[in-house]
Order: sequence, then C-alpha cells, then structure tokens
Amino acid sequence: GAFFVISSDADEKDTNEELAAPDIGADKPVTVQTAVAEKKDLIVRITANGRTRALRQVVLTAQVGGVVERVAFLEGERAAKGALLVQIDDTDYQLKLREAREQLTAATIEYGKKLGERRYGSAVRSQGSEGLLLDPEAERRDFLAAKEKFEAGSIDREEFTFVQYAYEAAKIFSESSKQKLIATNSGLSKAIIAFERAKMELERTRITAPFSGVVGDVKVEAGESIGAGKECLTLVDLSRLLIDIEVLESEIDFIKLGRKARATFTAFPGETFTGKVVAINPLIDPEKKTRRTTILLDNSDEKLIPGMYAFVKLDARIYPDRLLVPKEAVVLRDQRPVVFIARKNENGELRAVWSYVETGHQNEQFVEILSSKFNLQPGEQVVISNHYTMIHDAKLKIRNK
Repeated sequence: GAFFVISSDADEKDTNEELAAPDIGADKPVTVQTAVAEKKDLIVRITANGRTRALRQVVLTAQVGGVVERVAFLEGERAAKGALLVQIDDTDYQLKLREAREQLTAATIEYGKKLGERRYGSAVRSQGSEGLLLDPEAERRDFLAAKEKFEAGSIDREEFTFVQYAYEAAKIFSESSKQKLIATNSGLSKAIIAFERAKMELERTRITAPFSGVVGDVKVEAGESIGAGKECLTLVDLSRLLIDIEVLESEIDFIKLGRKARATFTAFPGETFTGKVVAINPLIDPEKKTRRTTILLDNSDEKLIPGMYAFVKLDARIYPDRLLVPKEAVVLRDQRPVVFIARKNENGELRAVWSYVETGHQNEQFVEILSSKFNLQPGEQVVISNHYTMIHDAKLKIRNK
C-alpha cells in the first residue's frame, strides 16, 4: 500500500530557516557577546517618581519673648542633640524666678506654722473646723444611694449633684486631706505653681536641639526682639530620608511592607540608592486613583537632601525559580521569539542553535523562558549581540566584555 507525508508551508519554512547553513555561516565566525541562562527569581518592578523629605524635620519656635542674645549655629552646621541653638536674654526671667523662690519660702514658713498649730493644739484651730460638720463615711453612703436612685430615675440630676458635692466636700475636710487644705489656705500650693512656672520660663529662654541634625532656615539674629511663637530656625535629620510616591490602585496589591526599592537621582548619574517600603496609605486618592507609598532611604553619608526629585523602582511581583535570559537574547523571527544558544557540535565547533521559545513574565532586564525547541538549560550561553540577521548553525566567536 502507498502512504503520503503531508507537510505544511509553515513546517517547511521552520525547517529551512533553522537548518539552512550557507557557507558564510559555516566558514566565517560571527563575533558575538553571550550571557548565561540562569534559574533564579524574576522580580517585576513598578516605577514611580517622587521627592525626598526628611524623616525628622522640625521648625523650632520661641516659647517665651525677649531679646535674642545669641544664635549658636549657622545654616548648614551640624548640631548634636541637646546643643544650645538660640539663647534669649534671661535677665528678666532670672528675676522672676528669684521672686517666685522668695514667695515660696514665705509660703512654706506660713504652712509650717499652720500645720504646727493644728497638730499641737495652738490657739488657732479654726482652720478647717467646718469639716467637722461632715462625716466622710456617711456622705459616701448617701452618695452611693443617690447614685443608684439617679440611675434608676427616682431622683433628678440636680438632687443627685447636691449629694455628690456634699460627698466631695467631706473628702476635702477628711483627716487625710487636711494637710492639702492647710497648704492651699497658707498660699503654699499657689507659691509652688508660681515657682515651677518661673523655672520653666527661664528654661525656655534656651532653645536646644531635640535631636542631632543640620541647622537650616535661620530666621533670627542676635539683638533682635522677638515674641513667643516666633519661628527661629529649622533642624533636619539627614541620616534617613523618605520618598513619597503614588502607586496605581491596580498595582498596589503587589506592594508589600519591607519590599526593596531603588532610587536614582539626576544629581548623581550612575548611582543607585537602596531603600525599602515602610508605609502604604490605606486611602486611595479619588482623582488620581493612586495610593501613597513611602520609601525609606539610608542617607548616613548625607549625600541626598530633602526636596530632590527621585526616580524609583519598587520590587512588586516576585516569581521564584524561573529560567531567565537577558532581554537582549530574544529576537523576533516571523513574529515568533527566538533565542540563539551557543553550543559546540560533534566536532567541538561553537555554533548558534536557532531555538524558538515560549516566553513568560519579564522585567526590564530578563525574560522568563517557559519552553524552548532545543531544550535550553540553565548554565548555557545565549547570544545577546550581532544576532538580528544570524542563521542557524552559524559559527561563533565569543568576545565578552
């Protein structure tokens, strides 16, 4: 019996393209560059733009008024935590503190007298005698009963309030509170408050650095009279910077806290600064349809400054353990992706193996190879240059940089 072999034009075309070996391919080596096909994670990145800002930056204002006596730092100078930045003339505040100390001393003496009179039965015993009319324990029982009735709706709020304050008064005049009452009546409590306030205001004549940083935007100078609330200078910590970028809501699911980010700046061509995702805003901008994502960059050398424009790439999707080749290795022939594998033939000659491939995911550097006609393996060399007109079985000469 007879049989027929039926072949399509496409099959014949594939065979001719892949196996044809003109003299130029067999005899004259083609100088190429190659790269290794690798089995590793494919990381797909999202790109976005943003501007740097300081992780810590504060505008320091005067909390008390007065004449500026000294500005200790110039713009751009580094100040350690706790360092004096601005000194306001404290002469008046020193006098106020001395006055408050004198009043406190006098009130302390008066307090001691009244306390001694109460304890040792001196003639003056009227202080707090009104408290004898109130029994704290009885008032407490009345208060609890009234509270229960009020919650049940048996009495109104006004009646309950009277009982409540009777109980509060009894507590004030109780034995355990009499020293506090004497202190108040002797003026000691008021003197203590005045002294603490005077001390606090004196301390506020010194504006100090809340953290280590660089001084900027100095807005006062020695001899200037300023009021409370006046902005004096800005302190910025440059050791770490933040970059706020906007990520499309369709891509935000791929962004995770801790994912690596790479930033480049026009001011530093060729340099890449590495950081990580530290915050993802849960709210979507209704107009832009984006979510703000924040990147933290280490800037310990203080090379970057706030306000710089950054181009950012974020690690978004990670596909583990994939066979990858450089994007340059894949060329199109008749709208089909092809990779040229650099293999030695049976004679030990290095030849180009034309291999159609099925590609998967890709990023800006690599393409995933799902399958290949000639079974590309990890570790094999693939051609990445001078291959747009290459033929199957062309002799190769590798010259990698």
